[in-house]
Amino acid sequence: EDRSELLAAVLEQVEQEMRGRNRTLRTDGDTVEEVKGSISHANRFYLESFRKNAKEMALMEQVALSDPAFHRQRQERATRFVKRNAGMIRTLQDKGIVRAGEDPEMLSAALSVMVSRLAYNAFVEGNFLSEYTVEQLAETVDEVWFRTLGLEKVE
Repeated sequence: EDRSELLAAVLEQVEQEMRGRNRTLRTDGDTVEEVKGSISHANRFYLESFRKNAKEMALMEQVALSDPAFHRQRQERATRFVKRNAGMIRTLQDKGIVRAGEDPEMLSAALSVMVSRLAYNAFVEGNFLSEYTVEQLAETVDEVWFRTLGLEKVE
């Protein structure tokens, strides 16, 4: 039990660090470029934090597979990220900055899973994605976010 409590505390600390300055995406921007800047900042912050905490993220994944309490903790963490992003998407839809008419929670879930699995594959699995820099990964993630939300890259 002490080991489980210690692990839970470490993982909570990692989550707080990963969310740290990035607790909420800014939705007060009134231009597409301001919104894109906020999304880019959040994506880079997440990828950098994931890279820095890759061992802890791998441990979290392993433990979650065998321990129902950790599985719930992991699901709660993912739900918080999805809800945060869904709130941002909804606000931007209401402002008319991003494409409306699509379910913000479903968009958020798809985008959040894409980013987290990409980070896991790049920084934990060490597969071919490990050859890419955080900046290269972030540029690709940004492009997917922008196109999904109707904020296509302006050349």
